[in-house]
Amino acid sequence: MDTPKSKSLKTILASKGLYDDSSGKAKEKMVILEFLRRLQLGNCHIVDNERPDFLLNFSSNERQVSVGVELTYYYADNTKRGSRQAEFQRQWKKFAKSLRERLDNEGGRYPYLYGAVHFHNSRFDLFKHVDGDKLIAEIIATIKACDGSTEPLSTFDIEKSPILAEHVHHIFLKDTAPERGIFWWPAHLQSGMIADPRQRLIEITADKNAKAKTFDWKSANEKWLLIYSESEGICDMVGIYSDPEIFSNLGDLTFDRVYVWNKYFETIEEIYPAFVTIFSVASEVLHRSAYPPAVRPFVFGPPESGTVNPSADA
Repeated sequence: MDTPKSKSLKTILASKGLYDDSSGKAKEKMVILEFLRRLQLGNCHIVDNERPDFLLNFSSNERQVSVGVELTYYYADNTKRGSRQAEFQRQWKKFAKSLRERLDNEGGRYPYLYGAVHFHNSRFDLFKHVDGDKLIAEIIATIKACDGSTEPLSTFDIEKSPILAEHVHHIFLKDTAPERGIFWWPAHLQSGMIADPRQRLIEITADKNAKAKTFDWKSANEKWLLIYSESEGICDMVGIYSDPEIFSNLGDLTFDRVYVWNKYFETIEEIYPAFVTIFSVASEVLHRSAYPPAVRPFVFGPPESGTVNPSADA
């Protein structure tokens, strides 16, 4: 039942990640802020840096600790040319914004219409074969021909809608009134098997560790690698069900700790030097005793205690 406190559909539907326009350092800083909040670590100033990406300067009661953090994003399909999924996400976000604008301009019920597009093939090179503007035109024309129905669209006229006929299996439609402006979603982005991440985590850690040897860590008391699984699609979703054995495969690292944060499952795992779940929403775990001793004094209490949350300084 809807109540005044009901969550916005923008935060519930699969396309919820498409509204964030932050990028680069600004986005990375937000990742670090949210990481610290989940671990309930406060009294910290986040300082922009390069090699490593950030310095976390903790300070309380004359106690000062500095942590250098290198942040990297997890993609199972990453190569020297980058991730195909990441490129597709950028292209789809642009497409979804254009489609949303066109629907909003139609007026009537169209600003309240959301769709999930199910393609025949789970490919990330879609826009190499499809003109986005023509696809938008076909979608709008097909919707109009249905006289306001929100039944799934699954039959496309090959003469009038050749792109839809060739590439789309069906489109799920939802009336989101009274909420408007919701971006459409490509269903295949989060469909399929999640690859076993262990080998990829070893590769990421080995690559970053080689580079970290040349970083200027300044006076950092701790050196951390944070691998962030944003979980917007199947290739950047990491499910860790067993120890990736980083130490056994790579030995001692420049990093003191390696963490993996899975945004979808809301878990934070330490995978080096030990393998332990630090934070888990589902299991209601916050394993403070596993934190590095240097930062344990900076754990803050629950919100009602009045302790200040982390802040970011450029």
